[in-house]
Formats: sequence, structure tokens, C-alpha cells
Amino acid sequence: MAKKLQQTATCNITESIRYEDGEVVLERGNDVETYVVPEGVTIISDEAFLQFANIKKIFIPKSVTEIENCAFAEISLQEIVVDKENTHYKSIDGVLYDYALTELIQCPCGQERITIPDTVTEICDFAFDCCTKLSDIVIPDSVTKIGNEAFFSCVKLSNIIIPDSVTEIGDMALDGCKRLKSLTLSKSLTCMPNLGNLRHLKSVTIPASVIKIGNDDFEFDDVFGGCVDLQEIVVCNDNTHYRSIDGVLYDYAVSMLIRCSCQKKSVVVPDTVVNIHSYAFAGCTHLTTVVIPPSVRSLENYSFCGCTSLRKVVISEFVENLGSLASQFSGCMSLQEIEVMEGNPYYKSIDGVLYNSKVSTLLLCPSQKKKINIPDTVKSIESAAFFGCEQIMSIVVPPYVTHIGDKVFSGCANLRKVALSKSIKKIGDEVFQDCEKLQKIYVDQENTYFKSIDGVLYDYSVSVLIKCPRQKKSVVIPDTVTSIKAGAFMYCSQITSIVVPPNVTYIGRFAFMFCTNLERIVLSPKLERISRGILQHCPKLTEVIVPDSVISIEDIAFQSCTQLKRINIPSSVRLIGHWAFNRCVNLSDVILPPSGFSAVKLAVTAFQLCPFQPNQEDYSYFYHEFN
Repeated sequence: MAKKLQQTATCNITESIRYEDGEVVLERGNDVETYVVPEGVTIISDEAFLQFANIKKIFIPKSVTEIENCAFAEISLQEIVVDKENTHYKSIDGVLYDYALTELIQCPCGQERITIPDTVTEICDFAFDCCTKLSDIVIPDSVTKIGNEAFFSCVKLSNIIIPDSVTEIGDMALDGCKRLKSLTLSKSLTCMPNLGNLRHLKSVTIPASVIKIGNDDFEFDDVFGGCVDLQEIVVCNDNTHYRSIDGVLYDYAVSMLIRCSCQKKSVVVPDTVVNIHSYAFAGCTHLTTVVIPPSVRSLENYSFCGCTSLRKVVISEFVENLGSLASQFSGCMSLQEIEVMEGNPYYKSIDGVLYNSKVSTLLLCPSQKKKINIPDTVKSIESAAFFGCEQIMSIVVPPYVTHIGDKVFSGCANLRKVALSKSIKKIGDEVFQDCEKLQKIYVDQENTYFKSIDGVLYDYSVSVLIKCPRQKKSVVIPDTVTSIKAGAFMYCSQITSIVVPPNVTYIGRFAFMFCTNLERIVLSPKLERISRGILQHCPKLTEVIVPDSVISIEDIAFQSCTQLKRINIPSSVRLIGHWAFNRCVNLSDVILPPSGFSAVKLAVTAFQLCPFQPNQEDYSYFYHEFN
């Protein structure tokens, strides 16, 4: 069997290696600065040295034949030394190459300068990952390919010349190079990659050779999304696929507006444009008004997301498709009015609010609206229609509305009361998320699908508790309840005590997350799972009795319950997930069944940063299994 150097996350181990099933396993040891990979090891795994944060020098023996991606991630490495007899790898000045010196595999992050040999044709994925001291680099003309995230977080890199020999650049190759202010790409490049976070980049020039923008599915790839200081996009005159006008990127025929630079203050959309691409104006924080000309027929998703100063959008009578409105104007926190020109057969605006042409669906309410009277003709409210409408304090849903989409009132920070009509049959997920001041949810007594009791929302049979308003100070959950939905009590910071009734078998994810004054909770004796994040960040919770019915305590279930001192683990428990008790800094009393953890699949991170620590042999699964 080939010996493989890999990383496990066992805690407080003084030895640096051990053998397990014929493989060499590297263990935690932050005090190690120099590490000699044992002769006989043939493979160094991905993130093999992850727990050696302070390691500075690594010796690789002649036996190593394979080094996986990110093998040296997140360590303070200054030098890699390869045995001269190794026939697969070489090192020059502490930098790792393949044996033929055609691939630059890894530059240690402590390197300040590097001269790349002119035999190198490829700079591999993550090759200069987090080389935070690297300020300048010259890439030789021999290089034809630069891999994904090759220069990730080279924060001091202020200048880089990409030679014309380069035909391929991977996605996010320069992500995090925040000192780069201008970028001229290789004249042989055919595909423009996603640039990633180049926040201070002011100008980029697209060469004539580029025939495609974005390495991934174009619809979802915002190539310039992280370039928040970008003032202009320049396309070389000889390019036959794209062109730029006044610093804005279009297709060659100027029928599609692809991307507006984030620093543009005004844009006149040419009357040849028929389509506005996804992310076209995303993050253009200085735009205040956009007029969509009559030539435009469709807008793709996220076209205006993050336009924080946008106050008004004028939509022509010929626009047929506005895309997903939940994404289209997300983050447009200054939006006051959407105006649809008379005669549009698909859309209509009333008092600045967007509806479909029949006014049967409320599509979007601008975030700066203070009050709204929803017409009685409305039968459905689109997902996220009121998202971020922080000034609205109350909403009455008209009598014929039957459907409310997901996140409809999410982010309505000052919304205090909502009255739901008798006709409502369906309410989407996370409808009241981040409604910080919500006091009561009313339901018409004639509604046969939902019911409110003391301002709390239930299904009609009162078997499912759907949502408790964040301003509630106390809640008595009826005994008829059998399940509590995900996030039902999230951020209910005034509640101090909760008794979950005895018939409850299921509580959804994050149900009591950030109940910051919750001191006591009694769980149902029929509960089978303590779901992910169910009591995360409940810092005043001191004790929890886990019922004998529970078979799993899932990921981050009790994370950051900083006053939790005591908990029992019944013999029924078969799984304790990742970070289940992470940062429970006072948890010292864990009551175990006679069998201990022998029957439990115990994540290595389950009790991270707790006074209580299981024995090393109790752990049974590790980081890479976290989902």
C-alpha cells in the first residue's frame, strides 16, 4: 500500500506523525516549525499540514510521487526543500516545481520575491495562495496558463504583467490582490475569467482576442463583481465580439448591455440595446436614476442588485421580462419609485409600486415606501416583494390574496403588525425574517388554513407553530403542537423560558437561534433530533435536559451557548455533529451513559473550545465530512 501523508484533527497531540492502516497520518502540532516528511511516503494529501499553523520549512523525500492541491494551505511556510533524488518534483529557492520545471506548483507564502524560470509553462492552481509579502512578480513569456486562484490574496501585489503567451487564466486568479489598480490582459487570451475581489482596480482592458467573458455559466458569473472601484472597462478596437462605450461593456452589436463599471454615476442606455444582462449594474452605488429605453425587451436577474443610491427606475412600455424581482433590485435601499410607462402589456405601477398588468400580483414595493394600500384586486404577493422595506410599520393583506411568497416581509425592520386575510392558503418560507419589531401576526377568523393565538402564527389545526414575532416576551405553546418550523423563534431576544409541549416530535433548524435572554428550555420527551443550530447563540442558557428519545445532536446545535454548564447525553444518542457545543466555554459537566461515546458517531469538532474534552479515541469523523 502507498503511504499517504494526510491531516487529522486530533487535539493536543505531541507526536507529529503516527501510522494508521499503513498510511502516515500527520497530527496537530502548532509548535512545529520544521517538518521532514518520512521517507516512504508517496502522497501528500490536500491540506495535509493544516494543523501546523507555524510550520516554516518542509523537506520532501525522494519517495513522494504525488502532491495534491492545497497540500500546504494555511501555514506560515517559507521554504520547501525537495530531495535531489526525487524524480517527480524539484525545488529552487524554496519554491516547488514539477521535475521538468514546467509547472510552478507552490510558492511558500513567506516569500517576498521570486524569479520564475523561463522553462515554466503553467502556474498551477493556488500556486501563490496567500503570499502576502509578495509585492512584484515577472511572469516569463514561456507561461501559457495561470490556474484558478493562482495569486489569491497576494495583498501587496501592486503590479503584474501578464505576457501575451498566456492563453488561459483560471477563475479568481487574482482574487484579493487589493493593491492592483489597473490590469491589461494577454493579447492571446480568448476567455475573460472572473476577476474576483480586486476592490481597488480602476481600469481593465479586454484584448481583441477575447471571444467569451466568464469561465463558468455566463448567467451566474459576475466577472467584475468584486471590482468596486472600477471606473472603466476598455475593449480593444480590434475585438469583434465586444465593445465599450463610455466605459460600459456591450456585445459587439450593442444589443446587450453586459456590465457597467461600479463607479459610474450616470448611464445613457443606447436605443439599440434589447437585453440588459445579469449583474449589468450590480454594485453601481452612485447611480440614482436609470431609464430603460423602448428598445429593451428583457432584464436578466440581478441587473440592479446593490445599487444603494438608486431612487427611480423607469420601465418602457415595451419591456416584456423583468427577470426575478427578488434578485433584480435586492440591496437597492434608496429605491423610492418604479414607473412603468403607459401601455405596457406585462407590467403596471401604482403609486410607485410594481404589479403585473392585471394588478392581480404585487411584484415589488420600493424599499423607501412608508405606507402602502394594496388594491383589492391583488390575489398573490410575489416572493421578497417587501424585502428591506424598513419604513413600513403595518400591512393589511387584502381579502382575496391566497398566496404569499417566500421572504415577502423579510427585512421590514419596523414592521409591527401584519393582518392576514381569510383567503390565504399558502405562506412561503422565511416570510417574517429580520422583522425586528414585529409584535403580532393577525389572521382573519374565517381563514381555514392558518390561525393566530396571542399574536403567534400556527397552521389551522394548531399542530405546527410557524412563527413567533420577535417582540414577544413569553409564549405558551399549545399541547396540540407536534412540530415547530425552522427559525420559528429566531431572534426572540425577550423570551427567557420555553416549555416545548410533550407531543412535539420535530423542531426545525435554527428554531431558537439568537434567543439571547433564554435561560431555560424544556424539550419534548418525543423529540428525535436536536436540529442544526437549534439553540445556537443562546448565551444565557445554563442547562439543557436532552430527552431519552433524541438520536442525534446536529451541527452547531448549541454553539456559543457560553453559560451552558451542564448537559446530559442519553444512551439513545447516535450522532453528535460538527461544532455541536463549539464555544460553550463553561461546559464542564457532561453526563454520559455507562457506554460513554462508544456507540456515538462523534465529530472531532463537537466540543471545540469547551472545558470538557472527550478522549482522543472517542472521535470518529473529521473536517472533510462536514456538510
